[in-house]
Amino acid sequence: MAKLLNNALTMSNLKNAVDVFSLGKSVGMDLVQLHDVIAVSSGSSTVLRAINNEITSDIAPHLQGLMRKDIEHFADAIRDAGLNPKT
Repeated sequence: MAKLLNNALTMSNLKNAVDVFSLGKSVGMDLVQLHDVIAVSSGSSTVLRAINNEITSDIAPHLQGLMRKDIEHFADAIRDAGLNPKT
C-alpha cells in the first residue's frame, strides 16, 4: 500500500511538471533551461531529477502507460481496503 500511495504522489508530481512545462513552452521558454532552473529551486522534485533534461514528447507514451497501470493498482487497493476516496 505504501508503494501505491507513493506512486500516487509521483503521478501527481509528474502531472504538475507536465502542466508547468507545457505553460513554459506556451510562453516560448527553452524547456531544458526551465528544467535547469527548477532543478535547483524550491520546485524541484525526485520526478524532475528522474527525467533530467529528457523533456520530450518521446517519453510521454511510456510514462502514460506506467501511470495508467499504477493508478489502476492504486484504485484496486483503495477499493479492496473498503475506502472510497473523495472525487
